[in-house]
Amino acid sequence: MTRISKSLEERKSEFLEAAEILFNTKGFEQTTVKDIVQKVGVAQGLFYYYFKTKEDVLKEIVNKYVTLLLDTIGAINNNAELTAKQKMERVISIFFNMAMNAENITDYIHNEGINLHTSFDSEINRNIIPIFAKIIEQGVEEGSFDTQYPFEVAGALLAWINSLHKSIHFNSHDFDMESTKKAIVGIIERVLGVKSGSFCLEF
Repeated sequence: MTRISKSLEERKSEFLEAAEILFNTKGFEQTTVKDIVQKVGVAQGLFYYYFKTKEDVLKEIVNKYVTLLLDTIGAINNNAELTAKQKMERVISIFFNMAMNAENITDYIHNEGINLHTSFDSEINRNIIPIFAKIIEQGVEEGSFDTQYPFEVAGALLAWINSLHKSIHFNSHDFDMESTKKAIVGIIERVLGVKSGSFCLEF
């Protein structure tokens, strides 16, 4: 039988894909390294060529989601055909759709026991606050936003979004989404100095 040789990146991707499926179906704590290598169909020793621990695998998966989120939001910000208000609506809708439609991986990211949520949030904040600020600056130039402190407002807005994001994610059964959406829109409009009733969020 011909032995199939795979590149380092191909094999690593197989480990990550297998682990993500198992984390989502069995749970992170219940998934073992043995489970992962059995799903890939290789010897257990090969796992340690790529990763030191199961936690390292999870960190790689988290980094993938961070990158995807940043790429998506960056593309919205760079779209010259969108107004600042349209950009802000789309970006904020992405955050709340994440909260309402999260897979188990997001649970693990925000689990104190694994202690990934701090690094996840700080990475998101470090990259997204400047994007928020640029959108707000564009809105001020267009006359749709009214603030003298785009960067500071961007930081405050993202901090509030992160806080509400977690509340919705962990207590979604207690939230009336229509009321929550109206409250979110109202706060954003006040913070950005936008005319009441002009924002529209899709989640």
